[in-house]
Amino acid sequence: MHSMTIIRNLCAHGSRIYNRLFEQKPSLNKREKALLMRDSSGNIDNAHFYGFFLVMKRLLSADKFNEMKKSVIALTEKYPFVRMDYYGFRSDWQQKI
Repeated sequence: MHSMTIIRNLCAHGSRIYNRLFEQKPSLNKREKALLMRDSSGNIDNAHFYGFFLVMKRLLSADKFNEMKKSVIALTEKYPFVRMDYYGFRSDWQQKI
């Protein structure tokens, strides 16, 4: 829940999450960590928004999460110039989660 509080506070106060590195990283299980991007040395990138997105998958019902995922996909199609990797999303994220 702490992860969601961080995101909620940022959004409620007009802060950006695009290309933001989070000091407080969400606690992820092994399966979720496998879905994160890795840097050139093989370390996982859990400092971007995508880690929080994975927490939402765990907390929401499958229907609610799929609805949110469809909304994010629609936004990426509407604004193709927004780079999802700046949020920490892998290029294959839509198929993986």
